[in-house]
This record gives sequence, C-alpha cells and structure tokens, in this order.
Amino acid sequence: MKHFGYILLFLLAAIPVRAQIQTKELHLLYYDYQKTWRFGMTLGLHTFDFAVKNSLKEVYPSPNTPPTILRADVTSPGLGFNIDVIVDYKMKRNWHLRSGGGICFGSRNLSFFNDEGQLVHTMPFDSYYVEVPLALKYEANRHSNLRPYVMAGINCRYNLGSRINEVKGVYFGLNPFEPFYEAGFGFDFFYYYFKLSVELKYSGGIINAASSNVAEGYQGYRDAISRMNSRMILLSFHFE
Repeated sequence: MKHFGYILLFLLAAIPVRAQIQTKELHLLYYDYQKTWRFGMTLGLHTFDFAVKNSLKEVYPSPNTPPTILRADVTSPGLGFNIDVIVDYKMKRNWHLRSGGGICFGSRNLSFFNDEGQLVHTMPFDSYYVEVPLALKYEANRHSNLRPYVMAGINCRYNLGSRINEVKGVYFGLNPFEPFYEAGFGFDFFYYYFKLSVELKYSGGIINAASSNVAEGYQGYRDAISRMNSRMILLSFHFE
C-alpha cells in the first residue's frame, strides 16, 4: 500500500493507450524505425526508503544512556523527483542502449525504536544525487502509435548530501557513491511532434548505504544497523 499512489498515477498516465491504438495516422515513422541516435529529457517522481537489516545487539545510543537493543526502520517512504537528459542509441530494430545523466532529490526518515517499541530517535536523511544511468531497452512491436517495452540496467549515483549533520540529528553518514540495479516497463506514445514514454521501474542499491563516519558519542546508532540498502520506485516521463 505504500506505493499504491505511484501505481495509480502510472495507470492514469496510460489512459491514452486506447486512443493511440485506435489512431489511424502513424506518427514519427522515420524517427521510430530509422533514426539511430535520439536525445531527450526525463521528469520523474519517486518514493525513497531503506531496506534495513538490524544487528539486534545491545548498544549505547548516546552518551549517558543505558544499553538497549535498537531497531531501525523507515516508517514512511520519502518523496522526491529527478530531472535527467536522455541519450539513446538504437542497436537493432527492437534493442536500444540508453544513458544520459541528471540530478535526483529525495529524503528518508530513519526511525530508531527500543526493545519496548518506543521511538528513541529519528534521523532525516536528505539526498542529492548526481546520477548516470545505463540501461538496455527491449521494445515490442508497434501497435499504431503505441509501443510497450521493458528495460533493465544500472545507475551510478553520487550523493552530495551524505554527511553527518548533528544539528538535524543525523549522527552517521551515508556512503556517497551508490550503484543501483534497475528494472521496469513502460509505454512509448508517438505524437505528431514528439514521443512520450511513461515508465515505472524499481531501483535497488547494491552496496551498504551506511558509512563508518559517526558523530562522537553516537556510535550506538550505527552499531544497531548491520546493513541498509537504498531503494526507490520511480514514475518517469521521457520526452524525445
């Protein structure tokens, strides 16, 4: 249910499917079948959280506090947006190699609970990624002005907001470089002057996002976490 809103948005964005199939005039035939290099831009929305594996060992959360077992979790995923440029290379009729680059903004609140289930502390992680994706896209056969597709690839992101911020209560940092694997599906809509693609995909962090940089006296919060990986669900609108 956390991501129901994005799935609903995707379905609403795909409403033009029936109209595009019924359209008799075919748009952008040269662009679709013969153009090798394509360029464009992406506007996207996403939900953002962590997959957390807790160590379940006794820790000292902060100075002058008794030891306890802390459990960390993202109780409500954060919202964010991304803006990217698109560089698309058509390798064969149905196969494309896509890359580009852009920026991705998001936030996540990581909450820590004690053994009794009481909230101990919440850390607001604000992330500002520079991202460079590389994906392989397979397109199905075109139906009038509609073409469904699937994609998979990697996305190398560098987090400019990964530092400790004791004023905001962020007591350990994040690893700035995070590679992600990605997979999803979408629809290409061919209009008279441009192509619009509506895409839904999952992006999962490959490495442990929690770094070893910890504010003095707050090592317990970092020790409470064995591993945590970033993950995102993205709804993207590609314009070419």
